[in-house]
Amino acid sequence: MLKFAANISLMFQELPFESRFEAAKRAGFDGVEFMFPEGLTCSEVRTLLDDNELKQVLANLPLLPGTKGLAATPGRESLFKEQFQRGMDFALAAGVPLLHVTAGVVRDSEYEDACCTFRSNVMWASEQIEGTNLKLVVEAINQDDVPDYFFRSLDDAHQWTQSLEPLGLLFDLYHCAKEGLNVLSACKENCEKAAHIQIAGHPGRHEPDHGSLPYRSLLEAIDKSRYRGWVGCEYIPAKRTLPGLSWVGELTT
Repeated sequence: MLKFAANISLMFQELPFESRFEAAKRAGFDGVEFMFPEGLTCSEVRTLLDDNELKQVLANLPLLPGTKGLAATPGRESLFKEQFQRGMDFALAAGVPLLHVTAGVVRDSEYEDACCTFRSNVMWASEQIEGTNLKLVVEAINQDDVPDYFFRSLDDAHQWTQSLEPLGLLFDLYHCAKEGLNVLSACKENCEKAAHIQIAGHPGRHEPDHGSLPYRSLLEAIDKSRYRGWVGCEYIPAKRTLPGLSWVGELTT
């Protein structure tokens, strides 16, 4: 059976953030994921999870305004380390197994230096999590939504996870579709390599049943694979969250 986690940064936006934990649980979710919870303390996040019997399945590093991360940004290594420490502290406090390391936007002219910066930052970060159960993951964010994001493609992100042992792959089916790949083929090839999988409809990033994504076939392929992690529902509801969840119930029909 597939395990779905609600991305409460995008879902349940009709409610204040703190109320989305209870809403996710009431909607039938046992897992959640969300962007870095600015304005809350580690203990407050842990209390919201515990009170609602939820597991946070993925954590993200804090993002500075106007950035998509700093891990591959030359000259900002000290700031990356500060932000990584904040994100790691929250992840460990909540008992999260995966921490998404956002790499940032890098121009072609800076790419060689950015590769060196990224490698150095990841090796430093891996030392910080040594002795914990935390794993670092990276994601290929499509170049249409975020031009010049450090990982230029899904294959690029996968190559980095192969060359840097501490890294796992965050495999996002929406970004895969936006990249123009055959999503079902890519899913069958990558889901067993993935540390985490996310889904959203294409092209609007709404519910998986909105648009061209063959979501039933994709979820069937994941279910038949050896992947045993969570599937993160990282989408923006087309209208309100609860009516849009009908696609989950239809999977059993």
